[in-house]
Amino acid sequence: MNCKAVRGWFEVRVDLPCRASETVSELLFGLGSCGLQVHGGSASGKTGLTAYFPVGRDSGRVISGLWSGLHALTGDMRAFRVEVDQVPLEDWASSWKSRFRPVYPTSCIAICPPWERVDDPEGGFSLVIEPKTAFGTGQHETTRLALKMMHGVVKPCDDVLDVGTGSGILSLAAARLGAARVTGIDTDVLAVENARANMRLNGNPGNVAFRWGTLACVTGAFDVVVANIDVRTLAGMLPELASRVAVRGNLILGGVLAKEQATLLKAVRAAGLHVVEVVSQNGWLGIRAA
Repeated sequence: MNCKAVRGWFEVRVDLPCRASETVSELLFGLGSCGLQVHGGSASGKTGLTAYFPVGRDSGRVISGLWSGLHALTGDMRAFRVEVDQVPLEDWASSWKSRFRPVYPTSCIAICPPWERVDDPEGGFSLVIEPKTAFGTGQHETTRLALKMMHGVVKPCDDVLDVGTGSGILSLAAARLGAARVTGIDTDVLAVENARANMRLNGNPGNVAFRWGTLACVTGAFDVVVANIDVRTLAGMLPELASRVAVRGNLILGGVLAKEQATLLKAVRAAGLHVVEVVSQNGWLGIRAA
């Protein structure tokens, strides 16, 4: 959709549990959203989404579809609050771009959109990531925590697996950190397309490959396995993730709220791994296991 050509917008604001953020984001895009802003999660476990729709879209149908999707997600509708409002007419492209500015997850890594490129930090590198429907622009705590942990773990000659690659940001960072080979996988075809587009924006590194599929499509063991996904999915796939970690390798997990720490750590240990490090930011956790 050519967002700039549409004359007028309405926005749908949803307050919801952080654990449902990714699923509801996908639902809003499926209903025709032309852009979505995430208002960072908190220790209370709540977050906010603002989705923008062109005025030509039937707002009643959007809201009906949203409530139907929320009801399918959970029977407790009290966990959600939905509001609809008109957006003043403006240059949408400029407004959308203004929401994404360069971020610095570490002192050596910069993440920037293609319309506001930045110089490489001293002794480090910058990545160009175009915000689309796939998760991972460097704006959210979970991505920043994963990047911080990878910076201290990924070594030259490492073989890295990025599960649920989204925008490809973690795979591309692993390549810049010196990994010999990086494989990013995702079950969302659009995410894989987005990751490949971002790979082109970053010079088409020859040691990175993005594939559509599940862990079952991947063979062998990896020096570093990173999975920045929701905790429910992580807990269910931990045995399979653990089986992909090489001897003396590392597993990096993101997408975990502080209140979910005990649940996930129990699953990590049940998978035969031990917890090496837990880092936190604004109620979100990054976990490293080996």
